[in-house]
Amino acid sequence: MLGPSYDFGNGFFVTVPVTPPKTNGIDHDPPHYDYPPIPWEAIAKECKFIQNALITGGKDYSEPMWNLTTLAAVFLEDSHGLAHAMGNKHPGYTIESTTEKWQRKVKEKEENGVGWPSCQAIQAAGCTDCATCPHLVKGKSPLNLASLGALIVLQELPYGYEYSNDGIICKRVKSKKDKGETLTPLFYSRLTEPWTQKNPAALNFTTTTDRSHSQSVCLKAIDIVGTTEVCKALVGQGVKPILENRRHLEGFFMAWYNLLEQAKEAIKTHPYGWHFEEDGTCTGFVYGGSMFKNDGSRTPAAIGHSNLRNIYSPTGQLDPWYEACKLITDQENPGLSIIVLASFAAPLMRDVGQSGALISAYSASGFGKSSAMDIGNAVWGHPKKAKEVTLSTARSIIAKLGELRNLPVYWDEVKDEEAQRKAYDTLYMNTDGTSHGKMNRHGEYEEKADWQTMMVVCSNRSFVDYVIGRQRTTDAGVLRVFEYEVPESTKGRLNKFDFSHAIDKLRYHYGKMGLLVAEHLGSNPAKWRVVIDDTFKRFEKYVKDDGLAPRFWVSVCVTLIVGAQIANELGCQFDVSGLWDFLAETYAANSKRLINEAMRGGSRENTTSQLSQFLNTHQRNSVWTDSQPGKGRNKVTMLNQLLIGTAVFIHWIVQDKLLRLHKGEFIKFVSEQGGSPQTVISGLEKEYGAIIKQARMASGTAFVCTSDRVIEIEINEGSELYEQLTAHNHALAVP
Repeated sequence: MLGPSYDFGNGFFVTVPVTPPKTNGIDHDPPHYDYPPIPWEAIAKECKFIQNALITGGKDYSEPMWNLTTLAAVFLEDSHGLAHAMGNKHPGYTIESTTEKWQRKVKEKEENGVGWPSCQAIQAAGCTDCATCPHLVKGKSPLNLASLGALIVLQELPYGYEYSNDGIICKRVKSKKDKGETLTPLFYSRLTEPWTQKNPAALNFTTTTDRSHSQSVCLKAIDIVGTTEVCKALVGQGVKPILENRRHLEGFFMAWYNLLEQAKEAIKTHPYGWHFEEDGTCTGFVYGGSMFKNDGSRTPAAIGHSNLRNIYSPTGQLDPWYEACKLITDQENPGLSIIVLASFAAPLMRDVGQSGALISAYSASGFGKSSAMDIGNAVWGHPKKAKEVTLSTARSIIAKLGELRNLPVYWDEVKDEEAQRKAYDTLYMNTDGTSHGKMNRHGEYEEKADWQTMMVVCSNRSFVDYVIGRQRTTDAGVLRVFEYEVPESTKGRLNKFDFSHAIDKLRYHYGKMGLLVAEHLGSNPAKWRVVIDDTFKRFEKYVKDDGLAPRFWVSVCVTLIVGAQIANELGCQFDVSGLWDFLAETYAANSKRLINEAMRGGSRENTTSQLSQFLNTHQRNSVWTDSQPGKGRNKVTMLNQLLIGTAVFIHWIVQDKLLRLHKGEFIKFVSEQGGSPQTVISGLEKEYGAIIKQARMASGTAFVCTSDRVIEIEINEGSELYEQLTAHNHALAVP
């Protein structure tokens, strides 16, 4: 936001009472002729029209003059804030109308090619200062007062190459006619901000892709060799070489690469996310080709030639992301906000000591989950290309986690059993924070990838239901998933066309918020560790944690809360108070479900559940007898009927009030349910006083088995097993 104002006489900033409305503070509108946003100070110092608008807030300007200051702001740095600052004293000014006016001018520039306001148009609108302005006769625009040098940093080029007047790289070629030299342009687009990297060796630079966009390019050194190879590599990344002059490309790029390497040491490759020194000290955060350091500096940082590089590179402008995010925050729906906030929370998993987190958000279709996921993705990467979908594989997800390290992974449409199986296959590895061990083709052990981040899975059905189905006897999987049902929004909902249009714009404008987050985190890593610790303690008290739920769930909630605080510091409007309440309710609901599902191995609930399932499943393999051989008894009476040849796994001995289970079959059953047999048997010993002994199942009957290991439980009257024991209660009358 444009906070200070410029003192045009002395050339320094002073504080003025004019306070523009709160904006995002940074605007990256693509300016006229592909230039980056133009610094406004030099223009305001020379142009009375702009200068007076800033000093007076446009108080005495006509409506046409006000329109032109707003149009000029579209091409300048701090575009949104500047538009307000040059009109906030106009009689017709309101925050809403000025924002709408500015948005309309942005749209006209992007869609209709509207260019810089000319000096003649400003004079015609009623600006009397133009008559005495020495720049009027040039027939240009006030924006031309910012020289090309202020807009594009022209780096030194190798011998034999130079820039044209409009910043295009050219080769000096000897003319056959007059034996002089001519400039032969090599590209249709501009190439700026070059730097080299190691591992892999590559040349990085920025290119203009069209009149409104630019993007970063990574040209591997190996692709520089050979005209065909370099052309393919360039075109594939949006660079537009002039093909009739392509014979000069190999020589230029090799010379440029060598010049940069000689000028300074090639920049070391760093992975995404937090950067640590050898002693474990966190010194910054890497994203978008830069390392944002804890001393406030910013240095180039190569990411490596990964296919993910272009997907996770800042592109376009920032304001379309703010506009899309506001569509979520206006709904005041914490279920949707969490999906977006996962992008801010993912890097904070380091500060809670967790390797990975999985958030499952489910609801019926049409609640906005996918749109929220696109907005969350666009914090760091392309909203669509960065998103995993139904056909994504578990192996590709794990590889992606290793590449992104501290950036989030979003997985949408996990809606059928096959997709849920894939998500389940990543569950443990994701939350453990490391990839599996493997050998390369040379028989050498490959280094494992590791990460500390957050994955969000969205679906129309509960993912925890699937996990429970796979693991009936252990809560290990459920404890790794923080799940909630997304409520339907009741506020701030737009029609589907407007919503879709806003989301679709993010295809061309993404990653800019990630730059702000990276700088916010990297410039002061220690600060966020303190904030996390404090929030962790407060949240534990807030939910009155009884120690049942894992630290993992608390960690997810805390990072989301702090992530919301960071987002709001960067210009968003998330309801942090409402988020606290929703997360506390979700935490309680997950804890309650953990108890109700009786999945905690060794607990009475889980032990009883596993025993009941075994008894119910094997009723046809159960025998009731009045007694057992020995103890002065000559005859054992069967109290139920079995088919000849039936194997007996369960033996109820009524008068002795005993239950025997075939240990081998019980272990097999529990294993098939995905549980830990030893944990369940330990639960039987603890909760039911079970003992393991050598005995014969169905002894004294025609179905007697050979001696084997059995689990024997003594049944107390009034217990849950007593009713099943006395299903044939006439036997109790036997003396």
